[in-house]
Amino acid sequence: MPMKDYDETDENVDIQIEDMNSDLNEKVTFNVGGKTYVTLKHTLINIPTTKLGKLTKEDPSYDGKRDEYFFDRNGKIFQSVLDLHRTGELHLPSDVCSTSVRKELEFWRVPEDYISECCWKSYSLQNQDLKIAAIIDERMGKKFDETNMNSHTTSCRQKLWLTLEHPNLNLLAKVWHFVYIAFVLLSIIVFCLSTIPEFRIDDVSPSGNASNPSTNASDPFYNLTHTHPVDSLYYLDIVCMVFFMIELPLRMLICPDKREFFRRGLNKLDIFLMMVMITAFGIDMSPAFKRNDPILKEVETVIRLFLGLRVFRIFHLARRYPTIKILYLTIKASLRELLLLLVGLTMAVMIFATFVFLAESLSHSASFKSVPYAIWWAIITMTTVGYGDYYPVTFAGHLVGICCALSGLLLLSMPIAIIAQNFNAYYSNLTVREERALRENKRKEMRVKNAAESLRMKLAVRKLFHVSQKMNNTISVGKNENNAFSKTLNNNDPSAVTKESDFISYTAKTFPLPSQYKSNNNPKPPPGFYHPKTLHVKDIKF
Repeated sequence: MPMKDYDETDENVDIQIEDMNSDLNEKVTFNVGGKTYVTLKHTLINIPTTKLGKLTKEDPSYDGKRDEYFFDRNGKIFQSVLDLHRTGELHLPSDVCSTSVRKELEFWRVPEDYISECCWKSYSLQNQDLKIAAIIDERMGKKFDETNMNSHTTSCRQKLWLTLEHPNLNLLAKVWHFVYIAFVLLSIIVFCLSTIPEFRIDDVSPSGNASNPSTNASDPFYNLTHTHPVDSLYYLDIVCMVFFMIELPLRMLICPDKREFFRRGLNKLDIFLMMVMITAFGIDMSPAFKRNDPILKEVETVIRLFLGLRVFRIFHLARRYPTIKILYLTIKASLRELLLLLVGLTMAVMIFATFVFLAESLSHSASFKSVPYAIWWAIITMTTVGYGDYYPVTFAGHLVGICCALSGLLLLSMPIAIIAQNFNAYYSNLTVREERALRENKRKEMRVKNAAESLRMKLAVRKLFHVSQKMNNTISVGKNENNAFSKTLNNNDPSAVTKESDFISYTAKTFPLPSQYKSNNNPKPPPGFYHPKTLHVKDIKF
């Protein structure tokens, strides 16, 4: 291939390449939090998608006089970000929390994917704790205290609703929830006792003779339809029914969000149980029931069996008490582990059930009639329950049983350890929730106080600046160099005041703010700024 003749265009290209190389080798200085960092420009453009990679001299952080970029940020994180541009790996300092790291990475526009694997575990664990704390705050709802109750913006309806929903709100709420728990437990105990034959009385036939259920004494349903609870249990059941019939409509009436009320499954269950109780009580009072009508008796018994669902009222405690709700959050967070346990257990049960059935069948043993019976045996064995209703009797079956029992221990222990770890993480965050809320409230108060004080100082400085500008459009300077107000910034060099932040610092160092004049040690401020030279306002550029 013939070579091109040398011309002036090739020389221009070489010059441009040399200029580009010299530009890439240019040193760039950063002042981050008072600490200076120096690197090369080509180091920054190694990752052009970050803030450093897109940095130009037109950026507001660039100081032309000092030829440096100033950022009032965390220097430790910046060092890691700068090393990312140098080596392509992001290693985080171990003494900086993940929240600070995340905020700094967002500022420097560095994705979390750049974090190296050696640092990712500790970073993700800290973020996981923050996520768990956020989940607990979301599930537990807003925390109320007596301050909220006494607020003039809280109506009586809201106060009553908060009393019914928050057990630790005040003394009245604690008393109410004690009574509610007592009635829930009482209704459950009454239902359980009413199924015991010793606490039931034989029904009286229309002829006046007691029924004789001895012929079907072993049939529980027959006993329930031909007997009734003793009077004390019956009247206690009526008292519980009246309490819940008052409590449910009251909560429904004062609930601020009716749609959310009817969306809750426990409230739907309460409505169903209330309808069942009213129906059963109406049947009890009917004349046909009193005549011991057999069909109506069976209908009443079936309806009352649905009252056994009242045991689910115990889940109301989980909604009111955080420690019980932690169990629900733990199970929800461990669904993946529970699914893994279920899949592994199912596979192992099918394998060992098939093996034990074949082992027993080939030895002409009738221990297992079919594979489903062997599956029942495998489940009971792997879960270490061991009812003993079915078991292998041959040597081969015994070997299969040993492997089945050991496999069950291994399969159960591995996911349960992870579930226990999740429970510990949620419970540990729950125990510090109140302290965390108090600290957050204090931080909010301090932020508001600091913001107000900072605004007051800035307004005072601005007002002082405009007053001195109106006096004669110049900042008067005293002639006495020994004056207490003659010391200013940068060795008495007013030219250093080039922006508003410098002016604020300049003013603060020259004399105290008006709020500080009350002190006996501070003299009365002069009408202007004292300085050996004259500083004109027009020279101050913001």
